[in-house]
Amino acid sequence: MIESQKFFTSHKFEARELPPEWEFYEQWLAKLHLTAGQKNWPKPLHSLQNIDAVYFILVNSEEMRKLNLSYAEKDSATDVLTFHYEPQFKGDQNVVEIYICLEIAIQQASQHKTDLSGELALLSVHGLIHACGIDHEQSEIEMQLTRNLEREVLNLTGLPQVPALSEYE
Repeated sequence: MIESQKFFTSHKFEARELPPEWEFYEQWLAKLHLTAGQKNWPKPLHSLQNIDAVYFILVNSEEMRKLNLSYAEKDSATDVLTFHYEPQFKGDQNVVEIYICLEIAIQQASQHKTDLSGELALLSVHGLIHACGIDHEQSEIEMQLTRNLEREVLNLTGLPQVPALSEYE
C-alpha cells in the first residue's frame, strides 16, 4: 500500500487564486492514498509502491509551456506532464513530479462537462499512469489500457462520473 505521506501537493498561486475545488481535490488525493496498493488496485499500477514520493504540482499555462518546451520540445502548454526520477545512486529517492496546468484543467472541465475537482483527479490519475511507464501515444493498445486504468482508478476513488481523459484525445 502506498503511504499517504508519499503524496504531496504544491502550487505557485496565491490562496485567492485557487479555485474552491482545490480543497475537494486534496481530500480526493487522501482517498487515493488509501486506495492505492489495495487488493483491487490495478496491477499495471503496482509499480507505484516502489516510489518514495509523488508531487502533484499545479502551475499556470506559461510555466507549463516552458516545461513542455524544455522536456518535450513542444512550444505550447499541455494539461499534464509527468517526470519520474529514478534513483541513480544508493540512497537516492524514487520521485515522481506530476505538473497540472490549472487553466487547461478549467477549460477541459467545461468541455468534458465535469467539475474542476473531477478534472484535476483525472489528470492526476493520468500522470500516475505515465509514471508507471504506460504511454498512450505509443500504440492503440496502450491508449486502451490508459483509458481503462483511468476509469478503474476513478471508480475506486469514488469518481465514476468523470470520463476518461483518453476519450477526448
